[in-house]
Amino acid sequence: MANKVICYLTGISGNWGYTVPDPANPGGSIQAYAEIYVGPSNDIRLKTFSPGVTATPISASASCLKVDP
Repeated sequence: MANKVICYLTGISGNWGYTVPDPANPGGSIQAYAEIYVGPSNDIRLKTFSPGVTATPISASASCLKVDP
């Protein structure tokens, strides 16, 4: 099913600009992100990652369209 679907982010909220120092890369930083990916059962999934606790949590939403050949 995943090869016949187009997904895109339709909304984000929260403190996406919050960063923390990257311990593996001196001088670097880690920032929040959202990712649309294909799961193990060929389903479409959306996940978000926040590098730390902020006063405003992050969230994201996505829309998916099925593409007929």
